[in-house]
Amino acid sequence: MLAGIFFIPLIAKRVGLPVVVAEIMFGVALGDSGAQMIGNPAWLHQLAELGLVFLMFIAGLEIDFREILSRSRRDAVVALVIYVLSIGLALIAMVLLDFPIFLALIVSATGVGVVIPVLREVGHGSSRFGRLILLSSLISEFVTLLIVVVFKVVHKSGLSIELLSVVVVGVFFYIALTLLRAMIWWFPERFRILFEAHDPSETGMRFSLFLLALFVGVAVAVGLEHIVGAFLAGITLGALFPNRQVLDTKFLAMGFGFLIPMFFIQVGLRFNIPDLTDWAILQPFLILLVVSYVVRGLASSTLLFVGFSPRETVAGGLLVAAQLSLNIVAGTIALKEGIITQELYDSIILLAVVTSFLFPTMAKYLLLSSPVPGESESQADEDDLEQFAVWSPYEESAHES
Repeated sequence: MLAGIFFIPLIAKRVGLPVVVAEIMFGVALGDSGAQMIGNPAWLHQLAELGLVFLMFIAGLEIDFREILSRSRRDAVVALVIYVLSIGLALIAMVLLDFPIFLALIVSATGVGVVIPVLREVGHGSSRFGRLILLSSLISEFVTLLIVVVFKVVHKSGLSIELLSVVVVGVFFYIALTLLRAMIWWFPERFRILFEAHDPSETGMRFSLFLLALFVGVAVAVGLEHIVGAFLAGITLGALFPNRQVLDTKFLAMGFGFLIPMFFIQVGLRFNIPDLTDWAILQPFLILLVVSYVVRGLASSTLLFVGFSPRETVAGGLLVAAQLSLNIVAGTIALKEGIITQELYDSIILLAVVTSFLFPTMAKYLLLSSPVPGESESQADEDDLEQFAVWSPYEESAHES
């Protein structure tokens, strides 16, 4: 298993696959569909759950509300309109197709870690187009997870008092953020040690893991998914300490170097290749693939009305239609709660694998054929995507050539 975790990124980079896809394929190869070398032992399940917690914690770290709020109001409105149109059109499509409403979230979600490397590679990292697509993707990621949580509670208990659990966690998040911000203001020297590069006691890691455990504990205590607490813990840490490069590097090493691969390998272990010949899986996959492209393409047509070319508009639609980690997480929650069937879950996994490779490749071709923005923008803008690099190193191998 550990040998596989080591070699997977090297092989994935060589053949041009996202590392996540390669890890899922590795799990398939080890499971019942392949060599049948491993089932789904308890130790692997526990490590996979820890990997999922770290995945959502790092996802929260990448959300920078100060960056979002610093953008022009017009750009923010355009990015929000793209997402609102996406979720609205996806809901209509699911109703017309008689599919579970939950799948509208899958169709309208975006894999931020897939989008960032493509924008960098084609030279749109500092362009207005790149910033709009990134902003829309971040909104999609944050809102999708929030809706998934509420949807799960409503599906389980209806419009009952249990919905207050979402409010309780929200209030706790606000209070914790306010108190910690005040403590940092009054005692800056004591918090500076958290981010020293050569702290032998690793105080920063200890504090971050304590914060993660605290938020996860509160979320579980009120009946919500542990990933909600992990996501909010990441947002809190990111909001309080925007300059934390040393700490980010350590979390990347711990998460993407060991725990997170365990989650995606377990996803592969549960994926049954022979089932791909089953029309009950292929049909929803093909329908969701078409709906995903059409819905995000129509929503992204908003770009035509704010000065972008048809080529950039189509490329933008393809980029925001690319899916991966968040869709797999949402599908995993839905399967656990009985919202979707195993066949639909397998279709979601297949959809994430295909769109994470196909759509970005098509978008890259279109963007490389269009003029790259000039360098008239400020030099500071060239680093716009750097602050989101927490996510991208793991998946950028799919887009290196």
